[in-house]
Amino acid sequence: MYRVTFSQRLCAFLLLLCANTANARIDYCVSTTAQLASAINAAENDGDASLIALRPGSYTLSGDLNYNQGGAAGEGALTLRGGALGTNCQASIAGADGTTIAGLFAATFIQRRGELLIEDLTFLSVDVSVTKLSGALDAVRVQRILMLSAALVINAPSSEVVVRESVFKNGADLFSVSDMGLFINASQNIFANGFE
Repeated sequence: MYRVTFSQRLCAFLLLLCANTANARIDYCVSTTAQLASAINAAENDGDASLIALRPGSYTLSGDLNYNQGGAAGEGALTLRGGALGTNCQASIAGADGTTIAGLFAATFIQRRGELLIEDLTFLSVDVSVTKLSGALDAVRVQRILMLSAALVINAPSSEVVVRESVFKNGADLFSVSDMGLFINASQNIFANGFE
């Protein structure tokens, strides 16, 4: 007859615990500009995949918004998503309408590992710069955004870049900077550079 010892049970429990937290994601539900800045700072070093979900409204920056992924171990994927609904921002409305990050400042995202996804947001006079450090093979995805009087600059030498279903208006532009063979999939985007 085979008996399971305490140490074997403990080992099995720890393996299950590790398996359940290996792909953990930390969610940040944001409804003010101060909460947005705090969530960006926390996500930099949490070591897990992070979802920063912004409730509909306007977030007016009083300075640059900087995300520079820390050196902590973990997946490190980042999703910045507008249109969040529900008690804990668990649901969202697809599309850039309704959630705006505004100001004459910049939003900078430096990603070392993990996918970077920016979706369902309007950037009004906020230049967005995305950098995937060399060797970071995970994709950069930008979808359903509205860029007004701002530029989206992506530097991702080793990553697939997808920009889709987005609108660039009032002098807004999309730039890609790379020193290697970068693959950009830009589909279903509108460039309307007239001023309204």
